[in-house]
Amino acid sequence: MPPPSLFYFFLNSEMRRTVVRGTLKCPGANYVLYGADQLPAQDFEVHHNMEETPASSLWVSRVVWLSDQAIRMMGGSGGDFQTVLQERRRCRQADIVVSTVDNVGVPLAYLNFFGLLRRPLLYISIGLPERIASIKSPMTRAFYRLLFRRIPRFTAYGWDEALWIRNWLGLPPESDRVVTFIPFGVDHLAFAPMPEAPPESYILSAGADTQRDFQLLLQVAKLHPGVSFRVITSPHHAATFTDVPPHVQVLTHVPFAEFRNHLAGARLIVLPCHENTYSGGTTTLLQAMAMAKPVVVSQTGAIRDGYQLENNVNCRLVTPGSLAELDQAVQELCANPAACRAMGTAARKTVERHLTWDHYVQRLTTILLTTRPKRS
Repeated sequence: MPPPSLFYFFLNSEMRRTVVRGTLKCPGANYVLYGADQLPAQDFEVHHNMEETPASSLWVSRVVWLSDQAIRMMGGSGGDFQTVLQERRRCRQADIVVSTVDNVGVPLAYLNFFGLLRRPLLYISIGLPERIASIKSPMTRAFYRLLFRRIPRFTAYGWDEALWIRNWLGLPPESDRVVTFIPFGVDHLAFAPMPEAPPESYILSAGADTQRDFQLLLQVAKLHPGVSFRVITSPHHAATFTDVPPHVQVLTHVPFAEFRNHLAGARLIVLPCHENTYSGGTTTLLQAMAMAKPVVVSQTGAIRDGYQLENNVNCRLVTPGSLAELDQAVQELCANPAACRAMGTAARKTVERHLTWDHYVQRLTTILLTTRPKRS
């Protein structure tokens, strides 16, 4: 059987648009396409919702409005129905539909439930447990369980997330409907050590997802007034910061092309996160490890297993929310440059052996080839 054709659904974002258009000439930025640009080299035919902008119709707008109203009334979780409905014809021409984020995945789950998708759906979950937990009504949560039980195939980048989905859907351990785990990857050629970078001079924390615990980071920073800290985040996160010490620099709207330089200039990467099942903090963690940087990261369910992390070997793992552990890790590593160098070297080797972008694409290819399409 020849490899199937795929239709990818993405969340529309400015950075993703620049990558698709080819106007962002920056190595490593293609991670936002979740392997879609690499799969043609594996003999897949790939299309996606950002190739063109289909003309909207009056009936689509009305259906979207009605759907939003109905979901809001029952206290459910919605998403980008507009994009999904506009692309319904093109995605039916593919053998497999791939949802890369819950914002488009939930509308696709509805279409699949009512028999309107007509193609096998590979649902890549990024935060589905947290999304379901936010639904207050037990009856609505039960309905969503029925909704998602119709989906033929799942995968997740968080170890605990994949286990949660399997248990939530009541699937037996031998079921192949949920791929237990697929670790995310990093372009280890784009994110590589930069010996020509200026001397390392600050502690860096970076990220914009909702699970980042920047308040905990600021508490640690206050305990170390003689150490420079730099935080790269979204304006939304930055707006919540209060009483920021003068030795903490907060940056927003940092272009991706400049981000590697910030990583290169850091003596230590610190990534405190709230407990979560999905991949909060994982991308920055892998990028820093690939650049042979010592990293302190919260040991959340997303990375507790499956990412080959070894405490005090290739990273420093701390309990989510623990000020004492985070502070101790910062103190010990800042006082021991040799340990930092050894940790960074081990981190880079771990990425090269297990977590490169090629590893990720190969694992994804295996999943897609075992998602058997059924032509109607």
